Amino acid sequence: PPPHRLRIVYDTNMRVARAAGQWERIQRTKTALPFLTYELGPSAKHREVHVTWEGTTLPADDPWWSTHMTPNGYGCKCRVRQVSRTEAEELGISARAPDGDPDPGWDHNPGAEPRG
Repeated sequence: PPPHRLRIVYDTNMRVARAAGQWERIQRTKTALPFLTYELGPSAKHREVHVTWEGTTLPADDPWWSTHMTPNGYGCKCRVRQVSRTEAEELGISARAPDGDPDPGWDHNPGAEPRG
């Protein structure tokens, strides 16, 4: 395979594995840090729908995170940050989950999936 394809596969696997580990940590620490906020990553160009999700701050148990935990597509560098209730209130807790779907095939939370 071409080197750029290998880079995409490697980066994707690393981001998905990181997200799975992050979700496990979120579950362990959500009593102290019960909210998550969606942040854009360092990319120069972002998908339009991801820009609309920036700053979304919802409880860690909100169903939105079961389909919108990062990454949300190939090359997505967006991230989720776990925050306290106080910080969530300062950021502004979202009244509802925003519209829009992740890229096809990315509407799942890698850390919430059973592993064999």
